[in-house]
Amino acid sequence: MKLYALSLGRYAVDARILDASASGRTSVPVWALLIRHEQGNLLFDLGCAAEDPALTAGPGETLEAQLARLGMTAGDVGTAVISHFHGDHFGALPLLTHADVYVPAEDWTAALTYACERAERRRGALWERLMLPVKAYHPVRAGGDFELMRGVRVLTLPGHTANLLGLDVTVGGRRFIFPSDSVYSPVNFERLPGACLDARAYERSRERLRALEREGGEIVYSHWTAQFERLPKAPHPLTED
Repeated sequence: MKLYALSLGRYAVDARILDASASGRTSVPVWALLIRHEQGNLLFDLGCAAEDPALTAGPGETLEAQLARLGMTAGDVGTAVISHFHGDHFGALPLLTHADVYVPAEDWTAALTYACERAERRRGALWERLMLPVKAYHPVRAGGDFELMRGVRVLTLPGHTANLLGLDVTVGGRRFIFPSDSVYSPVNFERLPGACLDARAYERSRERLRALEREGGEIVYSHWTAQFERLPKAPHPLTED
């Protein structure tokens, strides 16, 4: 098994989204995790849609270009895990219609409901993306953690949204925790973000992550610039067996 960070640009946001005490505007890295596994290739999160106005990305920072660095195409990926249905995490879903797609059940329902309400006025990009047929959708309910592949466990971490999926991956003697937006950065272990649907659920998920870290897990955050800049990027692996 090998893990790769795929750089997919930067996303402009209100800084209060990341930290309720902050102010002004900032930008955060957008990326996907590729797991090359003996049981098949897996993508965790899919970045932004190319037309998203908040995205700044170079020509080499598309999912197709990043996979090409590894001699791959989207067709080589049989499984996708979408952490949640915010725009910077499932934008490239149209490239994965051949795949098994794992989604957080409660957040998927919320996104579909929102898209349906918008579709009553006009059909937009969100509706079209959520209506994409794929090989199979696999909804994962909060509390339904499970092993997806050898050494790859799906975590449910509600709070930021009604439910959110993370990964717990053990490879090469190291254990990595990918929490997506259940915590943006270490700051959120002290202060809540502005983007928090359920503060109590958020705190419970945060405590789960603290416990995993105490057990030796290395947390790899979704939007912490300082950490992301230090990570090896494709074609270089984060680590391997």
